[in-house]
Amino acid sequence: MQKPLLPFRILLFFFPTHSWATPEAEPRKTGAPGPSTLTFHPFGESPVPSGDPPSSSSPAPRSEVLLMRRVLSFAAFLTLWLILPWAVPGAVAQDSQSQEAKTLPTIAEKTRGMEKKDGFIPLYWDAKTGKIFLEIGRFQEELLYYPSLPAGMGQNDIGLNRGDLGSPAVVFFERVGPRILMVEPNYGYRAESDDPLERKSVDDGFPTSIHWGFEVAAETGDRALVDATEFFIRDAHGVVPALRRHGGAGRR
Repeated sequence: MQKPLLPFRILLFFFPTHSWATPEAEPRKTGAPGPSTLTFHPFGESPVPSGDPPSSSSPAPRSEVLLMRRVLSFAAFLTLWLILPWAVPGAVAQDSQSQEAKTLPTIAEKTRGMEKKDGFIPLYWDAKTGKIFLEIGRFQEELLYYPSLPAGMGQNDIGLNRGDLGSPAVVFFERVGPRILMVEPNYGYRAESDDPLERKSVDDGFPTSIHWGFEVAAETGDRALVDATEFFIRDAHGVVPALRRHGGAGRR
């Protein structure tokens, strides 16, 4: 890569190894011109004829000005040397993410050997790893989301009965980079006007909700396969809070 070589180029720029030469007159006799010789001066320092005392009107000696320039150059180089190690890994991470996005397997390759359950949103069950995958191909299309209890506790006082439905929601899927979001629009507050500015003000005042973010594991065309294992095994119905309210935190 070319970026890590930047500090060495800056170092050579601030600390050059070459010098430049200017003719300086030797002390000469009165009335006769003397031969000229070449005197080498460091980079950034202007020649001063030998034998001439420094002017008393200069604010600082030439050596102090040169030293200050070198200190400032070194400080600038040190700052870049400290910043670049943080900037270059970020660029490398972005390159690795783009390469990973390009090398995603197809849905057929990823689901080879899995059990498929077809439907409105196809499911794939991987018995070897115990994971559930969703094949999402309907984006920006609203659907009903109903969490429910497949089995109950056998006690009516707790309220956790078989087939109980949780809080319903209207959701849709939206692709954002390497993730697919399950978005719930806020239909509790809606503008009845046809004015786009008024509708936008209501949307900005009452934003939408994100139920979940799925990582894309494979894709084929406009369809994407996501790992939904954590989404399905989470406590979406609120079973644990219900048990704690009735003193059943220790029940299994």
